[in-house]
Amino acid sequence: MTPAIILNPKSDQVHQLEAKLRQLCPYLQLRKSPDLLQGVSIAEADDPPAVVFWNPAYAPAWLAGFLHRHVVICVADSNQYIEDAARQRAIGYLLEPFEDDKLANAVGVAQAVLLEYETQRLLKEFLKKGKAPCLVGIPTLDGTEIMSADEIVRCEARVRCTIVVTKKGNIISAYNIGEFRKMLCPMGGFFATHRAHIVNLTYVRRLNRSRTVEMHDGHEVPITQENKVRFLEMINSIR
Repeated sequence: MTPAIILNPKSDQVHQLEAKLRQLCPYLQLRKSPDLLQGVSIAEADDPPAVVFWNPAYAPAWLAGFLHRHVVICVADSNQYIEDAARQRAIGYLLEPFEDDKLANAVGVAQAVLLEYETQRLLKEFLKKGKAPCLVGIPTLDGTEIMSADEIVRCEARVRCTIVVTKKGNIISAYNIGEFRKMLCPMGGFFATHRAHIVNLTYVRRLNRSRTVEMHDGHEVPITQENKVRFLEMINSIR
């Protein structure tokens, strides 16, 4: 069963949504809609990721910290909350009255994202045990690419995604560059030259005066002035 939560102050909308979800998506385990006065305890709960049906009209102070741990589908009666949905990285925006096919499709996408989250969690646990210290999992639209970290040449931030350049080609990942920074840099051998770029030091050819790092394929990656000294220190430590 896939856990699901409805965050919506409009009781009529909640009843409509619950009825459709029970009919179209019986595999969802609908939790009781939280009491709007118990937001703090909800936000601090350490529950596994769930599908959250959120009406942006409901926006208490604790909400952002809660939503970022889950997969969000926005439900509303107008398009006025599209920007709010984008800020919370919602994977769907459904308008009332809810159409069956659009609702089922949004839930299907949410389930795929939850599966990726679970794959990443299991992989991280596996790596912590030291059984495969060089393996990384890269989430994509089709699943999770698992490869040796040595195959990654560099990562470049794009709008709402990251381009991962590998020895075999490029991968578009749903992870932002910050997630790759947390995953790769602690391994050693990877360096964030810029807030939007990470390089594998093994594939670096030279540090240019123009404040760029040249890779083995000739591509130049920007590097900030403050990172130059740390960059040279890391290069010397692995060569």
